[in-house]
Amino acid sequence: MKPIPIVSRIIRFTRGNVEVLGGYVQILVENWKVQKDHEKRSSWGKALTGSGEDGAPKWKTLDSRAPAGSGVGTAKDLRNAKVS
Repeated sequence: MKPIPIVSRIIRFTRGNVEVLGGYVQILVENWKVQKDHEKRSSWGKALTGSGEDGAPKWKTLDSRAPAGSGVGTAKDLRNAKVS
C-alpha cells in the first residue's frame, strides 16, 4: 500500500493508498431504515410544491444577461467554449 499524500492540508486518497473493507453495522442500518421510513410517512399526502420540502430544489431560470465576471456563462460563451 502506498503512503497517503497531504497537499495543502488536503488528504489525497486514491485506490493505491486506501483499502475498502466493507462490513455491516447493525445500529447504522437500523437508524437509516427508521429515517427512510420517517421521510416516507412525513411526505405522504403532501403536494409536490417545488418549495424544497419534497426534496426537489426550487427552479431557477438562467439569466443570460448576467454581468461579465459574475461566474454565470451566457449562451454565446458556451458556443465559443473550447473542448479539450
